[in-house]
Formats: sequence, C-alpha cells, structure tokens
Amino acid sequence: MSKRTPPITAKELAASLAKDPAHRARREEREKVRIAALAKYRHDIAPVVKALHDVGIAVDDVRASQLQALHAYPKALPVLLDHIEKPYPHKVLWVIANSLAVPEARSAWPLLVAAYKRAESPAPGSPGDGMGLKDGLANALAATVTSETIDTLIGLAKDPSHGSSRLLLLRGLRRSRAPQAKRAIEELAWDPQLAVEIASWRRKGPSH
Repeated sequence: MSKRTPPITAKELAASLAKDPAHRARREEREKVRIAALAKYRHDIAPVVKALHDVGIAVDDVRASQLQALHAYPKALPVLLDHIEKPYPHKVLWVIANSLAVPEARSAWPLLVAAYKRAESPAPGSPGDGMGLKDGLANALAATVTSETIDTLIGLAKDPSHGSSRLLLLRGLRRSRAPQAKRAIEELAWDPQLAVEIASWRRKGPSH
C-alpha cells in the first residue's frame, strides 16, 4: 500500500502561491484597487475633515473613535449635522452618519430623525445599498434611542417605506428594556423584511 501524501500546511501553501506569477499579479492588482479606493475616500471626505479642523478638532478622519478620544462631540456635532445634508458620495455620508452613532449625539435626536425620514432608501444592489446615508442614520438612531424616544423608533421601524434600513433600527429595539419595544419586536416578527433577522435572535439568545 502506498503512503498517503501528507496534507500541505498553510505555510507551504503560502510559499507555493508566492511563486505563482498569476497569484502575485492578482494580489498586486487588489492592492492597487485598495490604495486607489482609499485615496478617493480621503479626497472625498477632506471637506468634512477641514471643517472639523476649522473648529479646533484635529483629526484625519470622521470616525467616532477619533472624535470620542478627543472629547470633541460638543464642537463636532454642528459640523457633522451640517455636512450630512451635503451631496457627498455614499461611503462618506455613511461614515458621517455612523460617527453620530454614539451616546454623545443623543441631543441631536430630532435632527437625526428628520434626516432619516428625508433620506431615500437605495435600490437593492445599488452603490448606496448597505453603506449609504439611510443605513448610517439608522445606525445612529439605534445607538442614540432612549426610553423617552423609543416610541419614535418603533414608529420608524414599522414603516415599510424606510426599506431595508429598518433592519438596523431593530438593534435599538432589541437593546431597549422598554415593554413597548418588546411588543413591537413581536409584531415586527411577522414583517416579511424583518422576520428572518428577528427569528435569528431566538437562536442566538437575548442581547443587552
């Protein structure tokens, strides 16, 4: 009986691929695409970064982690809320909106709700689908909802005109301890667009 060939290790596979010209070419092309996308993003978001610099907030991006580290939200909020109304590319609007998905933005709740209602739901498969203004604002609303504003979030989650972004609103309902949030989830479990997500929670268990 012939000996069985031992399985190739990850290290051996990596060494083999490194010698493959086609693999190297694909890897280099992916890196070029990544660098080009990053350069475009930096260019597109530069006006927002500059506006933050103008009010004394020295950041190189608009991520919540940077703004929180600098305790910058009191000065940053007006800037972010102003620029979220401007015609930036989908990814930039998504980043700006997600920078508002922090407790510090709770004071801006009415403005976030108004912006969310105005934002259009992108068509499935479009460039803004899953990473656009509507989705980013849904994240912000889910992160900033309180017991005083939970009824508004429930109303938005029940409105099918808000499209797939309602899946992100569900996070706020799931975290809430308000009894009306639990009732709303039971009702929304019958919504065709939300049913699969809510059913998955029962398999995973509660999240607070």
